[in-house]
Amino acid sequence: MASWNSTSLEIVYQVFGWTAFVSWSISFYPQVILNFRRKRFLFFFFLDFFCSILSLLSFSLEILVVTYLELLINVVLWG
Repeated sequence: MASWNSTSLEIVYQVFGWTAFVSWSISFYPQVILNFRRKRFLFFFFLDFFCSILSLLSFSLEILVVTYLELLINVVLWG
């Protein structure tokens, strides 16, 4: 059995990760092509804008919470 830190498993992880990323990215193109053919961009623009803002806010909140928790843990553990 291979070790968790082996090079062969790292390659497998990378291949699965990139395959998932490419598959996820390609999954959006049929809707974009359909919207282009129908000449319907307004809803897609606002939906993309809303998702981008939501993503940015959730990422920022995650950073703030993790930083605060790390600071709180350090204060509690080390005084």
